[in-house]
Amino acid sequence: MGIRLAIAAAAIFALVGIFTAHNANVRREAVQTERARVSVEAEKKNDKAQAARKRVTADNADDVLAKYYRDKP
Repeated sequence: MGIRLAIAAAAIFALVGIFTAHNANVRREAVQTERARVSVEAEKKNDKAQAARKRVTADNADDVLAKYYRDKP
């Protein structure tokens, strides 16, 4: 009876180990996918911000805000 119990315990231990390893692998892949997605979104936002900075230079700063002036020139 002792050997059967030891085999059953070893089998359960192996299954728990396999499940844990698989779960860790799935989580690692999900983290990598999410980091890649966030990186792409950040790059898009950065490109948009850089384009806006190029459009608004010191030369035409007043023109950009002109629609908000109470007394338009």
